[in-house]
Amino acid sequence: MRTSRKSLRTLEPASGESSLKQGGRILSVKFCPIGSGSSGNSTYIGNGNTHILVDAGLSAKRTESGLAGLNVSVGEISAIFITHEHSDHINGAGIIARRYKIPIYANSLTWKAM
Repeated sequence: MRTSRKSLRTLEPASGESSLKQGGRILSVKFCPIGSGSSGNSTYIGNGNTHILVDAGLSAKRTESGLAGLNVSVGEISAIFITHEHSDHINGAGIIARRYKIPIYANSLTWKAM
């Protein structure tokens, strides 16, 4: 287990969960790569209330399957954040966003390039 300088955040690499102590409560956040590599990149970040995809380079089917393995439905995703416009980061973004009515967020240069 790794702990930050101020011992506020604890990261459990094996489980992909991070905890943050805030106002006497412990908030737990999952950080789980769904796919990584030239065939597609996508990472899930979420907790009980908020679910986000960082990049959506996998097919909708592979994204759905990867999220199901985390007990998350694609319909629960609140947003897709795109880091940059390479195809291995955006291939599934359009279809997933349209199918599930999920907003996509990217900086202006990345948005124009997509």
